[in-house]
Amino acid sequence: MALGDGRGTVLRRVRREGLVVRAVGLEVGQLGTARILDSLFYEVSALDPGVFVLALLLLEGVFLAATYWPARRAT
Repeated sequence: MALGDGRGTVLRRVRREGLVVRAVGLEVGQLGTARILDSLFYEVSALDPGVFVLALLLLEGVFLAATYWPARRAT
């Protein structure tokens, strides 16, 4: 912002930098999170599509929180 960027530009830039971490984290964390959810629920397989969707939503929520607050603070 000191160089003339607006709030929206700074917010988008910080979020875009987080997308790289998100892409790697979703690939690596998807199977691990599915296995954790598998151990928490009775008679649920780690390869169950519902578990994969739940794990994906959980990781996406963590990503949104992890990038929103630093981006908000940067603006």
